Amino acid sequence: LWFAVALGLTIVVAPPIARADEARNKRFEQLEAEGVRIRNITIVRQKIFDLANPDEDKWLYRAANRVHVVTQEFVVRAQLLFKEGEVLSAQSIEETERVLRRNSYIFDVLIDADRVSENEVDITVETKDNWTLFPQLGFSQQGGQTEYLLGVQEGNLLGTGGELAFSIEDDGDRESTLLRYGNRNFRGTWWRFEAGFRDSDDGDAQRLRLIRPFFSLDSRWTAGLDATAIEQEEPLFSRGDEVAEYLRDQTDVTLWYGWSDGLVDNWSRRWMVGFAIQDNRFESVFEPGPLVVTPENRELRYPFIRYEAIEDRFVRATNLTRIAVTEDLFLGTRYSATFGWFGASTGSNRDGAIFDIDYSSSLGDPARYIFNWRAGADGRIEGGDLQNGRFEFQAGYLRRQSERSSWFIGVESTVAHEADLDRPVQLGGLTGRRGCDRAVANGDARAVLSVEQRVITDWYPFNLFRVGGAAFVDVGRVWGDDITGFSEDRYLSNIGLGLRLMSTKASSNRMLHIDFAYPLQSGIGIDQGLQISVQGRRGF
Repeated sequence: LWFAVALGLTIVVAPPIARADEARNKRFEQLEAEGVRIRNITIVRQKIFDLANPDEDKWLYRAANRVHVVTQEFVVRAQLLFKEGEVLSAQSIEETERVLRRNSYIFDVLIDADRVSENEVDITVETKDNWTLFPQLGFSQQGGQTEYLLGVQEGNLLGTGGELAFSIEDDGDRESTLLRYGNRNFRGTWWRFEAGFRDSDDGDAQRLRLIRPFFSLDSRWTAGLDATAIEQEEPLFSRGDEVAEYLRDQTDVTLWYGWSDGLVDNWSRRWMVGFAIQDNRFESVFEPGPLVVTPENRELRYPFIRYEAIEDRFVRATNLTRIAVTEDLFLGTRYSATFGWFGASTGSNRDGAIFDIDYSSSLGDPARYIFNWRAGADGRIEGGDLQNGRFEFQAGYLRRQSERSSWFIGVESTVAHEADLDRPVQLGGLTGRRGCDRAVANGDARAVLSVEQRVITDWYPFNLFRVGGAAFVDVGRVWGDDITGFSEDRYLSNIGLGLRLMSTKASSNRMLHIDFAYPLQSGIGIDQGLQISVQGRRGF
């Protein structure tokens, strides 16, 4: 109720700010209406620092430009959704900008048209690179648990768009060494390739992906292979304490093909069929311990069919969820449904059906407010009963007060029914709760409310980082029985302040969060006193 009242009041009283200029988009639409064709496409690739700017014409920045290998032209051309000789399409130009901006190695892109005759235009695609060779650093100390990440990552190997990463990590459960290579446009095509290996003190993991996605709203087909093998020890928690541990031997393989009629009446509707293998085998390894328990082995192998629909409604904005970065906001609706059937005839160790349904929608005006919500349900039907059922709901409301300040209110809830033992409903540090231990409470359901006041400053240290901050309050509740049969009904809350750093020269996909949170409750799994975490996230 209070959330609804606050949302209504802010819609009424919050002042709007200046809207973005849409003149360029209208010009493209006019050229399309006239049937103008594209005569020539020129790619202009800018390096990281603008040496025409006195603040960036420094010896260190000049050296960085010399060392940096600029994104190669064939990499940019491979991602264009239009070709020479085609009739200009405003939608294809706008979506090409979005496609290119999704790459962490590109800071921004601008596409413009120069009319050279009554029926022809020349297109210029200008990209600006990010610095892509950087350390991976992460540190978190919450609830007496210290975690860290040390590594190095090159996100645009030799200008080809390839990503090579090496890291050493302690996530509280295990110490791991990881090596990974991936490329979203492998060898200048729409195929995505990824191969990775992780060696941990409790097992190892391998992954191989070769996928041709629906790379645009007008894409007509997709195909792919996604294979993962993991062996690792995993904990089970009760009231903040680790009470059991088991070894998971997991194999996931998915092979699929999909088709679409493309973008029709502002909607992209897609079908997919495939076959999936989801094998999970478990062994108890916890010694000594108060509880010896392992999840039930699952061998699920099944054909599946999937349908999804996405509305073509995107707008550009800045200073909403990130700082001084062009944001492509989705203000439409998307939904999907996946169904599969498994049994002895498909090689499974049980009979039944599996489903996954998802619906999300966003609306608003980036100059004033954004409201988005999502609802999802997934699980299995075995013997006529729902197993491992999970129902989720999330909603977020962002209200701009000015160009540099905003309020954010977020709610999320999860309800489980007959959940698999290795998929508990948790509330704590594992679910992103600030100021809490890793898994403070477990049950059948949880709900969380977060409120943030966000600010963006004019401070631009060394022309490298944009600086912002947040004051936040988190309140969560978890209830229901955990794995020991203990009936949990617990509230967790914290208050805190956070520093936000957004690089305008390095990968724009991550924002550095430095949070100082103070828990408002005491009890099992909660250490009193200031909790500090440093980590990268996609936005505020």
